[in-house]
Parts: sequence; C-alpha cells; structure tokens
Amino acid sequence: VADVDANGVGALLDYAFHASTTGMSALPQTGAAMDGGTGCRHLTFSYRRLLSNPSAVQYHLETSTTLAAWQLAGSNAEELSVTPTGDGVTETVSVRIVPAMDVGIPMFIRLRVEVP
Repeated sequence: VADVDANGVGALLDYAFHASTTGMSALPQTGAAMDGGTGCRHLTFSYRRLLSNPSAVQYHLETSTTLAAWQLAGSNAEELSVTPTGDGVTETVSVRIVPAMDVGIPMFIRLRVEVP
C-alpha cells in the first residue's frame, strides 16, 4: 500500500486513523491494565476511529491464541471507552481483552481495516 506522504503509514491506515497529520502517534497502542475488582491483568488495545465515515471504512478487531488462525474478537474484547480525540475527525476506542493475562492462555489482538 502506498505511503504518499512518507510518514511510515500506508494510505488506507493514514485515512482510517487520521495519521497523515499525526503520523505514528495515531497508530493503535497496546498495554496492560489491572482489574481493580479481580486483581487480574488484561491486555488493552486502543485505536483511532473516524467520527464521520463517508467511505464506510470498517474496523475489525480480531484475536488469536496461535497467531496462525484469527477470528473476530466478539466477546474477547470488552469496550472500555470511546473518547473524542479533540481533532474533530476521530475518536479513540479502548478495549480490554479477556480472558485475563494471568489465566495463562495466550491471547493476541490485531485490527484489520478495510473498505468494502
């Protein structure tokens, strides 16, 4: 995929994450967070999503335990928050992955972006 503005992000992801002006800081981020109720650690994932989506960009969260087979995250991704970024164009979606990391089941997440 072309990187017409040479910011290190392909054109579709530039558009989907509004990265043409912010570059790499607009890319999805992972982390870990403690659940205050259970004391368990969860993988977290945050990404930018367009507020107005005239071209119908689709954002698909997918999970895997093997990195070989991927499926839609469904109940493996609990939405924590959706917050406007302040740029008037995007919002930040934050999710946590279940089961907790402490359970010992490997869990990987990716975001697939496409235009149908």
